[in-house]
Amino acid sequence: MMIDPGLLAGGGILAALACGLSLGLTLRSHRIRMQAAQAALRSELELLLDARHAECAGQIAQLGESVSELAKNAQSVDAAKGGITRSARAQAMQLLRSGMSPDNAAAAVGIGRREMHLLASVSRILIMK
Repeated sequence: MMIDPGLLAGGGILAALACGLSLGLTLRSHRIRMQAAQAALRSELELLLDARHAECAGQIAQLGESVSELAKNAQSVDAAKGGITRSARAQAMQLLRSGMSPDNAAAAVGIGRREMHLLASVSRILIMK
């Protein structure tokens, strides 16, 4: 008994189609699993980024509070030294340049007479150079 070559070819084609169909289904299920894994990784990454963002925002807020506290401390240190602040010194220099006497300028700015006289003396010396 001889097998028809057309039948053999048809059987081979059917086997190839079945194998291709099986491979296609396998690839499709693999692609679906990969998409699900990608979505899960993406959501995990978003959660991690949100947590890091919140942590950084908290640290930035703490730094802002620290900076304002340091600025207050710097003002307290200037006042505790008994010296005059930069703004008071600048105001005193303006008054002295306008021709006001050191005693009147000291009263206007609210600093000691001796400090004002010293500031006026230093100012005169610097102008001479």
